[in-house]
Amino acid sequence: MKILFVNYSPPSTFLSKWSFPALEVLPKSTRERADVIFYHWTRDKLKESIKPLRKGHPTAWIVVLADKDTLKDVHKYQELLDCSDKDDVSGKESLPDQFWLVLQRAAKGTAQAKKMRNLEKEYEDLAQSTRELISKVDTDLQLATEVQREIRPKVSP
Repeated sequence: MKILFVNYSPPSTFLSKWSFPALEVLPKSTRERADVIFYHWTRDKLKESIKPLRKGHPTAWIVVLADKDTLKDVHKYQELLDCSDKDDVSGKESLPDQFWLVLQRAAKGTAQAKKMRNLEKEYEDLAQSTRELISKVDTDLQLATEVQREIRPKVSP
């Protein structure tokens, strides 16, 4: 799982405590796509600051790290609720304690999103096949109607 920290530098003890071969912390200047992004929200407009992250990492699970004061501010709290580009919110101060819980939610959420994308593709394929079948049935029905008209005896008055 590739992890990217934006506007947040985890303590060195934190990273050494959670260093596993399955986890790779990407450098800030990477062009590589991350699986999970921890974004510390420091600007006023969350939507505008998250959009470039979502654009650069369309399938990443984006976790907004919010300070205690941010979560107490009604306007910023509403902004968190309104932002559809984020996937999760965690307290910046509590991240070291909740790191594995957040990663577990990210893994499950990413798997569900991938499954949903596959289902949407299957749905589109099924819808296309259905349209083609309906078109074929219509064509066959018109042909059968024409054949029946030709076969039917002609009645003269």
